[in-house]
Amino acid sequence: MEDACRQHGIAEKFRFAGWVDYERVPKYVNLADIVVMPSEAESQARVYLEAQACARVLVASDIPGAREVIEDGETGLLFRTGDIDDLTAKTLLAAGNPELRAKIGRQARERVRIHSLDRALPAHVAALQDIVRQHQG
Repeated sequence: MEDACRQHGIAEKFRFAGWVDYERVPKYVNLADIVVMPSEAESQARVYLEAQACARVLVASDIPGAREVIEDGETGLLFRTGDIDDLTAKTLLAAGNPELRAKIGRQARERVRIHSLDRALPAHVAALQDIVRQHQG
């Protein structure tokens, strides 16, 4: 990617940070206007929730893991998996429309709150308790 950016004369528009320690991830996500996740096979990636919690537009492949948290056009943008033209169109749509980015970012942050530890942890504990009860009786 770095070579491609240099070859196309756009290297100054990008920063390739390399490995980032996990506790610093929110600072890096907050530097972005758009987070692109073009994976073709992913469960619910943590970066989906991190980008949304930072109120950033997430452009992701239209795969089951992404659809769990993205409502296309509302809490992120989905593109047809493997379709470079659709990925380009969705990325340019977000890049060229700061109002859309702000709207999607706000809605994504609000929606992602259901995944907070305060809400998710009790649900996991309850599920584990149910499993234990089922195997005890």
